[in-house]
Amino acid sequence: MLFIPHYFIPLDKDILVFVWLLIWNSLFNLFYGYLTTPFQAWMPEVTTESDRVGMSGIQNTSNLIATIGGLAFAFVFSGMLDTKVKEVGPVDAIFSELGLILLVVVIVFAVIEVVAFLPVLLKVKEEPVVRKERNILREFKVVLSNKNYVLWFITQGIYSMGLTLFTALTFNLISFLGLTGIADFAIFAAAMFGTTMLSFIFWEKTSKKIGKRIDLFISYGCLIIILPLTLVLGKIPLIPDNIETFAFGILLGFGLSTTYLFPNAIIGDLADEDERSTKESRAGMYTGFNSIPLNIFQAMAFLLVPLIHFPHSSGVRSILSDEVLPVFLKFRSGIGLQWLGPIVAVFFLLSLPTIYFANFDPFLDSIRKTAEKMNKKKVNGD
Repeated sequence: MLFIPHYFIPLDKDILVFVWLLIWNSLFNLFYGYLTTPFQAWMPEVTTESDRVGMSGIQNTSNLIATIGGLAFAFVFSGMLDTKVKEVGPVDAIFSELGLILLVVVIVFAVIEVVAFLPVLLKVKEEPVVRKERNILREFKVVLSNKNYVLWFITQGIYSMGLTLFTALTFNLISFLGLTGIADFAIFAAAMFGTTMLSFIFWEKTSKKIGKRIDLFISYGCLIIILPLTLVLGKIPLIPDNIETFAFGILLGFGLSTTYLFPNAIIGDLADEDERSTKESRAGMYTGFNSIPLNIFQAMAFLLVPLIHFPHSSGVRSILSDEVLPVFLKFRSGIGLQWLGPIVAVFFLLSLPTIYFANFDPFLDSIRKTAEKMNKKKVNGD
């Protein structure tokens, strides 16, 4: 329903379209959270502290592959739709064969979403749990009294503002940096996401030796150095613009990889530690509550997007009131996409203090001892 309003409402009624999208997008996020919260809460239950980061790597590799497929479809389809709109106009374009293709693809994606969860539901066996009524306010107090958990969702919230800005303007940025055509975009995506997935292997190994906290310092430090390069990309002599941008994507993939890999593992560790100390499972509370401040931070980040890049399209202008529009028009096209990197880097920089004061590796000593025992067995030939 979110993607096919044209079958139910007139698209020339902006308020009606807005309400439609608001309702269905809200319902999507509600039920998506209802689905993924218990799924993510399994992390401390079906993994051990030693394999938690590795399992997160497998999960996020699958997520990224699916993301690449979705982005590829969106990019190709939007290009085809733009061409059709120029030929026959927006209404006839969406009711052409392209509208039917969109409907079929959305249904296929929905079926895949359901079918892909069936093996988990059918095969993963849960231990019997004695159901006890709990005071929700008490549960909130217990979770929020965990200093490391609070520091984590503040950390994630701060850097996610930068990540949200970057994600929202990625296509605009790489076009600004000189990439044109499907081939260039595909190479950039392969370079960035490919490096991200390969980096999972590196971080999984180092997290067992130096811990996730130090890994976060390293990866965020790299991002703080890499992201401001948007100020000079496209201006370096003798190097083609597309080569500069592809190299930027590779470096970016390495730095960003921990933002995919560690969040679930960190929350899993903190929930596991809580359960061991209190003898009560709160994995669902740890997983679910985290999304509340995270969504607030991400929503605030979207408000900053027009300050960096404000598209001068009639569609964007039409949703702004006569009082608000002049304020945005003062920025013309925003301060400029070349400043996106430095601004995003600032958010990663601001997240470092909370990382410094936190302990995101409650089982690191145990993991190190286990690794030492395994190494001794290998040396002794056991």
